[in-house]
Amino acid sequence: LALPPAADLGCAPSLRDGVVRALDAGLNCPYTSGMGRLFDAVASLLGLCQVCDYEAEAAMAVQYQAEAATGETRAYPLPLVDGDGIRELDWRPTLSSVLADRDAGEPATRIAARFHNALAEAVLAVAGLARLRRVVLGGGCFQNRQLLSVTVARLRAAGYEVYWPRAVPAGDGGIALGQLTVAAAREAGYVSGRSG
Repeated sequence: LALPPAADLGCAPSLRDGVVRALDAGLNCPYTSGMGRLFDAVASLLGLCQVCDYEAEAAMAVQYQAEAATGETRAYPLPLVDGDGIRELDWRPTLSSVLADRDAGEPATRIAARFHNALAEAVLAVAGLARLRRVVLGGGCFQNRQLLSVTVARLRAAGYEVYWPRAVPAGDGGIALGQLTVAAAREAGYVSGRSG
């Protein structure tokens, strides 16, 4: 927690000290694969948001910065690596690049745009592994207009047919609707359920 934005966490020293102790002990520090935590980290490193008052506040702050950038096409490295038998995105080079650019005085708008471009490139890399020409984008991160726009553009430029939710939310609401639809189809006998 030596980084300036993380040093004070935007909170009282007693709360900050409690957070540091929890981190040191690994208490309430679950691993996550959600893109939201990566947006939270970038927002914090850029000094945009240290404490969220509502869901996705930090992510929206990064989105707004990226939308204000014009013509930025460079992407930070966000490599796919093998981890425990699955492919994972290694976010460490991304955050290192964010810090390097921040410390070099790059504007937050450019850094945020490069971060969004990195995510779009990562989606493109994953699509390439699947060897399919149709890609469906889903998850709460695709409620971010900038991320959706950049990702769709890069996928289409590479020849992919791209789909994303339009009538229902891309995040939890859409997932819940999909689960309800499958449950109703199973109940009606249209789809057989599998156990285990």
